[in-house]
Amino acid sequence: MTTPTNTPLGVNTPALSAASILAGSTRLPSVESMTFADADAEVVALLAAANSKWGKGEGTESEAEFDIVVACELRDAILSTPPQTLADALAMLNRLACEESGVPGGMIPRQETAIVLLRNFVAALLSSTEIPVDPLVSLG
Repeated sequence: MTTPTNTPLGVNTPALSAASILAGSTRLPSVESMTFADADAEVVALLAAANSKWGKGEGTESEAEFDIVVACELRDAILSTPPQTLADALAMLNRLACEESGVPGGMIPRQETAIVLLRNFVAALLSSTEIPVDPLVSLG
């Protein structure tokens, strides 16, 4: 399999063993206290909290804005880190599929990077199980 020319620097995924892929979610280097799954759940909670605060006064709307900023920072951490397990990939896909902060909500930072990282992860997974992967398949 060839590496696409649009691959961001540092995202080449090495061959992965089945045991490491099936393990739980791994820690995000940029958010050391959280795993991909933890950060994904926190984004959901922060967006729900922000939604519940809108229209309830200036103080709570400031809190809502802060919640959204933190949610976006966590989303960006998830989308810019190569997944190491299926749980990590699922967290990434959850953020991409989110109607409020993901692809359906509009163009988001790191969207292309996340899609390339996921493609490389799945390609490495498939190559370790000897299923052929077509590197020329379009992502869009």
